[in-house]
Amino acid sequence: MCAGTRRWSQKPPRGRQLRTPNGITTEAWHRHVTTGRDAITQQRAAQLGIGALALEVVPAYVSDRLAEDAGLARLANDIGITTEEILACRRYAISGEVRAMDGW
Repeated sequence: MCAGTRRWSQKPPRGRQLRTPNGITTEAWHRHVTTGRDAITQQRAAQLGIGALALEVVPAYVSDRLAEDAGLARLANDIGITTEEILACRRYAISGEVRAMDGW
């Protein structure tokens, strides 16, 4: 390591904060990332709740097409989302796989 350079894993000298190349402090960056992760966690919890509600209306053994006809389209309209979104939430609640939410 050359003189005057420092690794990112090292702590900055006392009284100084590390800054990213665009001038944001690392503490601010960490707060921003944590806020984003918390928002995603809340969104996934809401989607799981919508999926559980959809499963109460139409059981898991019913296909997506029949579930749509059996009342999910109306439920989706009542809560203000599209039919595709409620079907995705339903698949997420059935499988627990986040990839079921692709396209949300």
